[in-house]
Amino acid sequence: MSDHDCANLFTAIPVTAITGGSIVRRILQMQRFTSTLELASSRRSLSTAASSRRSRRIQPIALSLAIALAASFGWESIALAQEYVPPPNVGIPGRAAQRELVPPVRVTGDILLTALLPENSYGLQLDEMPTTWFWYKPETSVTTGEFSLLDEAGNLVYETALSLPAEAQIVSFTLPATIALEPNTDYQWYFSIVCDPDDRAQDLFTEGWIRAITPSPALLEELEFSPSAGVSAESAAANGLWYDAIGSIANQRRNSSQTAEAEAAWRSLLESVNLGDLADVPLSETDLSIPPEQPAPADQP
Repeated sequence: MSDHDCANLFTAIPVTAITGGSIVRRILQMQRFTSTLELASSRRSLSTAASSRRSRRIQPIALSLAIALAASFGWESIALAQEYVPPPNVGIPGRAAQRELVPPVRVTGDILLTALLPENSYGLQLDEMPTTWFWYKPETSVTTGEFSLLDEAGNLVYETALSLPAEAQIVSFTLPATIALEPNTDYQWYFSIVCDPDDRAQDLFTEGWIRAITPSPALLEELEFSPSAGVSAESAAANGLWYDAIGSIANQRRNSSQTAEAEAAWRSLLESVNLGDLADVPLSETDLSIPPEQPAPADQP
């Protein structure tokens, strides 16, 4: 098996409806398959927790991206109980129905590429805060990944190539501070593993949605928010701010001495969205936005 072969991860049913082209062309093709917002809404209302969970799993598609850097978090300390409470009257935009048109993927064993998200694949965060995504990446010799962000109209906002660890880990990627999300606007993102650069139809990807909200004064007071410290993971989770909650806990796990407390909070948060089976997977020490260290050049004679 070549280094680019993902056959050890899955056996895919061929995607016959979407062929060839760049990420934008493929996504536009997928959008054409979406009928109406009403149909998408009815599909969402009929979907079960199991089908929602599968929507966070791997699927074959092609994307193409370039390289970038990003920043890290600064957060307050956390509490042990982290129960995520979904925000009311918020759901996946209509275009999410396109996922039902992509044939399913058969996975060998329990190895899956999984987004750390609520079961509806949708999450909120406060605007003007760092935006970080988290995924479970299975063990594979493939170490090239890609990230893509699109706006509500399907326009490509940002894309980058990523260097992935070979080991099974929870990995994260932080959006560069120069890329600002418009408040109260839905964005769709894709994270992929590039199995074969010469056959991008073999890419594995997971997708989801994010919205940065402008909080009301009442919400800021409830969150005890400060620009320097952000919000606590507990208050963020209780107010439906998924990305703020998981980012806060991950930062604590990486950067503080509160190891036991942070690990308990991490487990509690993941269990609250039925991802408790990933709670013991190692968290990568650094964000994917930080380039891996290069070996020092050999001394020249």
